[in-house]
Parts: sequence; C-alpha cells; structure tokens
Amino acid sequence: MLKNFLELRELDVLPFCDMRKAKNEDGKSINVPYLPWANCLILLYENGANRVRYRAMTAPDGSFLFRSGETFVYTKNGTARECSCYFVSVEVEIDGETFTMPFPVLNGTSVVYNDTMNQLRVSNAIQRAFVKCVAVNTGLGISLWEKDDETSPPQKAEEEIFSHTPMLVKDAIERTITAKIQRGMTVADVFSDLGINKKQYLSIINGLTNASWLLGALK
Repeated sequence: MLKNFLELRELDVLPFCDMRKAKNEDGKSINVPYLPWANCLILLYENGANRVRYRAMTAPDGSFLFRSGETFVYTKNGTARECSCYFVSVEVEIDGETFTMPFPVLNGTSVVYNDTMNQLRVSNAIQRAFVKCVAVNTGLGISLWEKDDETSPPQKAEEEIFSHTPMLVKDAIERTITAKIQRGMTVADVFSDLGINKKQYLSIINGLTNASWLLGALK
C-alpha cells in the first residue's frame, strides 16, 4: 500500500532530482531541481504503490494539445508574434484511484509562441504534468514546490502577483471550464448556466489578457 500523503511529503527527493537552468529575481542564472518522471515512477513503487499508469488525454481533434481561448498577438521589443494558451492534460492511475492534471506548455517560465511549438515541448509538458499530479495527490515531491515558494522574497512575490494576477484569473477560469467539459458538460452548457454568450466570454478573457499586457508595459 502506498504511504500516506504526509509520509511521502517528508521523503527527500533531492537525491533523485536533476537540475535545470533558470533565472532568479536578479536575472542571474541558477540551477533549479526537478524530479524526472522516471524517478517519480520508481519512487512510487519503492514507497508502496502496486500499479501506476498514466496517459496523456487527447483533445477532440485527436492531438495531445488543448487550447483555451482565442489566439492573441503578443508584442515585445516591437515584434508582434501570435500566441495561444496551450496546455496538456494527463490521467494518472495509482492502485485503482484516478487523478487528472492540466499543465501549460511553456518554454521554461516563458510563453510558447505558435511558431515555436514542437513535439519536445509537448512531451516535456506531459511528463511534468505527471510529476505534478503525483505531488499534488500523493505528497511525493511536493516539497519541491514548497521550497520554491519559500525562497521567493516577499517583495518580489508581491510584484509578481500584481503583474500576473489578470493571467492567473484567466488561467483559473479556463482550467475550471476545461474540468467541467471533461466531466461531461459542453461549452454551451457552461455559458447557459452563467447567463453569458461566447462573445461576452471572449470579451472578458481578452480583457484579462490586455490588462496583463498593460501592467507589464507600465512596469
């Protein structure tokens, strides 16, 4: 039997981690630990799991990529490039209990432009979704997220919350709608229950995107 959440939370996973390059609040390169999916799988079995399976869920068009909202144009340093809010979703089964986890397709911590989307980024997102799903639902490896939060200086954290709040709200809205669709509702059902139409919904989503851009530009 798999150990309980609190026992797995206390497990030191750092010896099983690899390092990836990132930048700190000063823009300097640092090494950040991450748990590879294969090590995560092995640790589950070593700590009592009898059967672990996971799969990438497929969108209606048969691909592993889901897209939330409309394509928008992101302008940086005078260059306009198209972006879409792409994400993947995995289903993880551990000893007969099933969990799901959506996860954004990112370039490190940066947005992925439409013309830079590739199979490697999709594959990485699927593997990271598996590791995070395990962490959130079993406690294994969740200390990596806790330590990441604890190392953020309070002032820096407040600045990031301020500048990214519109996109966090947008992401939360889209994830919630996606979860409802996965449980059997249609987009039309969601809009009907909310008393809005697609045009009103897109107006709200685009407003949040524009607000995030405006905050970034002002800063």
